[in-house]
Amino acid sequence: MNAIGVPNIIATKVGSGRRLVVERWLIREGGSLTAKAAFEVDLVIAELWEASALPTQPFGHLLPASQEGRTRIGRRVPLGAISVISPWNFPLLLAMRAVAPALVLGNGVVLEPDVQTAISGGAVIAELFTAAGLPEGLLHVLAGDAEPGQALCASPNIAMVSFTSIDRRRPSGRGSGRPHAQPCLGTSSSLQGRIPRTDRRSA
Repeated sequence: MNAIGVPNIIATKVGSGRRLVVERWLIREGGSLTAKAAFEVDLVIAELWEASALPTQPFGHLLPASQEGRTRIGRRVPLGAISVISPWNFPLLLAMRAVAPALVLGNGVVLEPDVQTAISGGAVIAELFTAAGLPEGLLHVLAGDAEPGQALCASPNIAMVSFTSIDRRRPSGRGSGRPHAQPCLGTSSSLQGRIPRTDRRSA
């Protein structure tokens, strides 16, 4: 089995027998209220269904051209290895919304959940994908604080970093290693309404 059909299988499993187990880990590890845990699982199921439909979408977009008579087309292509750095407040949702689309569209993923929610934001996701038949080696979970995150940001083997966090101790907050170490590669950032800023000595 390839990764394309995996989110569909996970959504079905989470929506039935495994839902209570997932919710209990959100409550036990992250301190979620019962209603909040249930709400997060509902959102995750919706994200999985949406990710499973991505391969059926057009793989390119027609973009406006600056010169008359020219056509610009943007294509979505796999990048390779993607790093996903996720926070503690919605650990399952904010990791899954990056992990599932990346896998479905042909990338491998290294997931670094927040150290406070390493199970509900990391191990649970790995177990769900493994049980759904994801091929071995496409998803790795590397729990930790700043050090492993900075290593991922600086690694030449990581094509893109997706992160959601405002914790300054982690590489997604102030002092992010990514813009300094790999300025030519991509980032996808959610900073909870804050404006990202990169300071470079060469500027």
